[in-house]
Amino acid sequence: ILLKDGPVAVPENTQTDVIVGTLKVQDRSQTDTHVFELIDDALGKFVLRHANITSADGDVAVTHVILSGPLDFETQSSVSFSVRVTDSTSLAYTQQFLLGVTNVNEPPSDISLINGKTTILENVRRGTIVDRLSSIDPDEQENVRYNFACMCPASKACWNDSTEICTPYVYNTSYAAQHGKSRCGDRMINCADQMAFTLVGNIIQTSQSIDFERQAEYTLRIRAADRGNLAIYKIFRFTVIDVNEPSTTVTFVKHPTTVKENSNKGHFVGQLATIDVDTGQTYFYSLLDDAGGRFRVTLSGAIYVNVVDALNYEKQSLHVVTVNATDDGKLINGPLIALVPLKITLAEL
Repeated sequence: ILLKDGPVAVPENTQTDVIVGTLKVQDRSQTDTHVFELIDDALGKFVLRHANITSADGDVAVTHVILSGPLDFETQSSVSFSVRVTDSTSLAYTQQFLLGVTNVNEPPSDISLINGKTTILENVRRGTIVDRLSSIDPDEQENVRYNFACMCPASKACWNDSTEICTPYVYNTSYAAQHGKSRCGDRMINCADQMAFTLVGNIIQTSQSIDFERQAEYTLRIRAADRGNLAIYKIFRFTVIDVNEPSTTVTFVKHPTTVKENSNKGHFVGQLATIDVDTGQTYFYSLLDDAGGRFRVTLSGAIYVNVVDALNYEKQSLHVVTVNATDDGKLINGPLIALVPLKITLAEL
């Protein structure tokens, strides 16, 4: 059996329904008829197809070997199939054929975070490692390069979460009716987030301080390209974890300009409040310095006169207390304490 007019090898990932060759028989009886069949089709990768071709002698029936399934060089650099031919007297002959598979550069098939870390503590220093990137590339020993791929310029295209590509648009009446004034049916993502990070090889690092109160989430689009510059893109979203930060400001929110001298014990002086970048926290108060026992504070921050006849303008017109304000510690790094001096001024009667 001969396999004529076919390649000795095909590139991997070749589209199916490709003619590998035409079967011919060497038989002493040139007028005999023959029937071909596949004995081994390489797990369904080959089929036989009969056809008529036109020659000088008229239409001639031929049998083609057809590639019916994709071949993968990384899995198998050559593939074999076997054909049996039977003549009119039931005499048969079987022959194996070998088809080579040539390697073709293929893009990486995925990008992932090695540690799967998608959170960042706020206030980490510049140069802090967020995570490392890894790629799956069918081509062994492929050197994959990473870089940030700027997303959609809002004035030119829309980001499509399904296809993860920028889709250019033409803003006209039809588009406006479909997507509204935003010009984008899918949400737009700009390039600002990547400015907070840098890529060193496959390492994602912070390039500036990360502040939860300024931005609680960052979105990065990363490109992975092989030596042949075939590339894929993937979106990663990082959530910033709010960290407890110390407050340096405690003040009166309900406070007369002055407190009259000789005020009775239990006289209300003022209500304390803490100013903190971390919103939503509860604060508990005590006095580290109570001006010689003259004042007391409740846990919720109300300051009262604590001693009868303790406030004498002629002896001392100004008192300083040191407030200890402790937050509830619900955030990471908590609870934190702020020690703040406050002035209490007396008024002469």
